[in-house]
Amino acid sequence: MWAVITWKQEFYIYKPGYIRTSSDAYDTESKLNYVHLTNNCLQQYGTKYGAFEDGNTVSFERFALYLREQFPNVKVSFKADMLSRMKDLMIDSYLATKNELNPHKRQNCFELLGYDFMIDEDFRVWLIEVNTNPYLGTPNKYIKWLLPKMINDLLDIVVDPYNKPANKAAEREAKNQFELLYSEKKKVNSRRSYEASLYPGEQSSSIAAKKQEETSKPITKKPEKHIKKKGRFHK
Repeated sequence: MWAVITWKQEFYIYKPGYIRTSSDAYDTESKLNYVHLTNNCLQQYGTKYGAFEDGNTVSFERFALYLREQFPNVKVSFKADMLSRMKDLMIDSYLATKNELNPHKRQNCFELLGYDFMIDEDFRVWLIEVNTNPYLGTPNKYIKWLLPKMINDLLDIVVDPYNKPANKAAEREAKNQFELLYSEKKKVNSRRSYEASLYPGEQSSSIAAKKQEETSKPITKKPEKHIKKKGRFHK
């Protein structure tokens, strides 16, 4: 997920995002990197790259639909449960480091970040790492469509306030997809209660045990013989 920090100590998240998938079925006994690492810089060299999802990448919306289709009896919502948890972890990471950011107090600067998450078999979200040089490649049509929009929205926040374009439409400004998560000056803090459950929905124990089948299908409708489990999904 993309995020940006401004010199005013405003922390934004870009609401649209994507899920990376692996090229091989998840197996804890496997030693293949293509099973455990979904980074595009690695997956693109796999013989099965793009065989099941275009560019091994799907949108949040497509993943949410996959959850509803594959786990209809499990009360889990990507937006309400997983995305909300991602936002919590992003705010926590920002608060843990904000006093070390921009130590020389430079004005009119910003930092674009890339957050990597993992979703486990119980649909819990874990923060893997935060990248200061996030991947801006275009492995599929969705990212080719999304990336320019993100950059335009980013410039709306970090450049346009100081050099406003003469032909900038108010409608475009209103549709900016960056969401302000934290700002002391603006008194914005989207962090949920620290008592919020780590498990999604109403579950308090293993959700995976309640799924309808022992295995799940690929996100997109590609060869049925390829079996994939939830552990394939990152970010």
